[in-house]
Amino acid sequence: ATSAWLALKLEPEFDVKDFFDNQSDFVVSIDKFDHYVGDVAGEPGMVYVKGDLTDPDALKSIEAFIDKLPTNPHIARNRDGEVFTGNHALSMVKNVMGSDFARQTISSFTGVPLEDNDADGIPDSQNQIKAIYDYIYENGLPISNENMLYDLNQIKTRLFHDSTGKKENVTTMTIGIVGSRQLSNVGIAAEELADELYSLNNAP
Repeated sequence: ATSAWLALKLEPEFDVKDFFDNQSDFVVSIDKFDHYVGDVAGEPGMVYVKGDLTDPDALKSIEAFIDKLPTNPHIARNRDGEVFTGNHALSMVKNVMGSDFARQTISSFTGVPLEDNDADGIPDSQNQIKAIYDYIYENGLPISNENMLYDLNQIKTRLFHDSTGKKENVTTMTIGIVGSRQLSNVGIAAEELADELYSLNNAP
């Protein structure tokens, strides 16, 4: 009985040191990461979103999910208290709409005017969002004649888009999980994200 009780008190861990040489560059790099920024940045977890991301309501659902992340104490944030989710479909669209150059370039190329009458950073129609994806998925996201905000490889790392519409869009978000070497922390973070993930999963 005592042994069983002690076994239940064990904290599950998944430490790379159990699988790799402690002096390898990989392990040393993770140790340094944990020491200097682990409490702030966390180690990355991925949220995978698949669906019709040309629908403005789909992007608004992603935004609602992101807005709730700061309430989870197991999700890392920067020194300003903000949660970093990386580059994803919503951030790409908002960056286009926030750049006069990008917006005009895409409108001229696709023949689709990009409008945001409610000033929420998301185009007003599905056709406009598709035009953004069609362009940036083949050309990257420009902010001037000389500079790209995201090049083609950066776009395709975080977004899949089929211009024919036969396949659903895919995007990924990165969220930092504090103390992820303790598997119990990962489980707690997942449990506290469950409601938000459920809402995102069941969005129109």
